Amino acid sequence: MQPYRLFGWFYLALLLVFLLLSGKSYYTLGAYPVLFAAGAVFWDKLLKRPWQKIALGGGVVLLALPLVPVGMPLYSGERAVSYFHWLTYDAGVEGAVRWEDGALHALPQDFADMLGWDELAGLADRAIEMAGNDPYLVYGDNYGQAGAVEHLSERLPEGMEVAGFSDAYRLWAPDHIDPAVQTLIYINDENPGEDVQRLFADIRLVGRVENPLARERGTGFGFVARRVRMSPVSGRNG
Repeated sequence: MQPYRLFGWFYLALLLVFLLLSGKSYYTLGAYPVLFAAGAVFWDKLLKRPWQKIALGGGVVLLALPLVPVGMPLYSGERAVSYFHWLTYDAGVEGAVRWEDGALHALPQDFADMLGWDELAGLADRAIEMAGNDPYLVYGDNYGQAGAVEHLSERLPEGMEVAGFSDAYRLWAPDHIDPAVQTLIYINDENPGEDVQRLFADIRLVGRVENPLARERGTGFGFVARRVRMSPVSGRNG
């Protein structure tokens, strides 16, 4: 397989770059299909007898079974917490629950990120009720919040998209906003900043995420901001 050795060097080079730049673990995922294919060919040529291949495949499956819930959310709630506690403190596998902050948590960061989305959508629905017949714009501060409302909201009108400036949502941001819109449904993980407070005369808290396992517990806010005080473009009263 010498002609294909370059793919191995490509992977090592990518791994080194991401380690030096503190990249996230999943940034290298695109390199693995090539490595899996190369490994399959290697082991197929090395193991000549069927029983050898069966033994190797069975051993790999048995070793991987305890890690399946790390990649697939098979458990929920307290059962998931119990499993990851065993994996971390009894089996000694800490990587699954070590977050970006370097600390160990009850669940993997990706799982905790996805908890509370239904609550965020519920907060948005409550805010839409508060807006009544007033034209409004729904804004999510990050793509998880915007996506949760866009996909799980029961009151978001059909065809209305959630605005945001996070990641790909920046590409889908509306080209213009109807001047009749005087109400902003604002979903953020912190209190409205001075920019929002300057623009709106009436800002009300709708609620917070309460799921104890959610990463955004207590910090996923929903706000209804009404009565625009000035035009953000011209600076004139409007």
